[in-house]
Amino acid sequence: MRSRPTLSWAPGPEVLQLAPGTADVAPVADVVAAGGVVVLSGADYLSVFSKPQLDALAFTFLKLRHSGLDVVGLFWGLWLVPLGVLVMKSRFIPRLLGVLVIAAGVAYIVGRRGNDTTDGWKTGNHIFIFDLGNPASPVYLRDWALDGQQPGGVTPPNFTAVPSIHGPISTGPAGGAIGLTGATADRVYFAYGTGSNGVMQVSDRSKLLGNSYSSGA
Repeated sequence: MRSRPTLSWAPGPEVLQLAPGTADVAPVADVVAAGGVVVLSGADYLSVFSKPQLDALAFTFLKLRHSGLDVVGLFWGLWLVPLGVLVMKSRFIPRLLGVLVIAAGVAYIVGRRGNDTTDGWKTGNHIFIFDLGNPASPVYLRDWALDGQQPGGVTPPNFTAVPSIHGPISTGPAGGAIGLTGATADRVYFAYGTGSNGVMQVSDRSKLLGNSYSSGA
């Protein structure tokens, strides 16, 4: 019988380790996806199934893999919670940063509203944009997702489902410190998809946030 997952501290970038539980989900999901290849292999023993049935089975395997990666994704956000606690307990990093890291971890885990499905949003997480000028009273600005995930959207060509958000990276406002490094400011880079079939989206930060917030941090 497998032991239950336990939490342990270890040095390195992964502050929180899970052993031996959730790390095993990703390779299992890949094995499940391989089932779709087997189903479409044309083997003689599959002749009892019609082509529509085989197509449906292959698609089912792919959906199961996607669900498995959703489970793993919970823990990609979960590790930010203890990291935020460590930041708050440190004596040289502002406590506010720790609070924001914890909030980011919780947001990564949730990533959806309870009514998103009934409102027509496709499966997977998408971005909620808030003004955190006053962290105690965040102001909702807008939702953001890859075109096709929104209500009424159409799945992009060559995809069986719309890739959900993996994580955004912002270079900050124009004229900020990022410009000193030679990087392009006023950009937000959105990475969609996990494991395969990914999309990189580059957005203008000022247009994404609107004129009222484009000059803030």
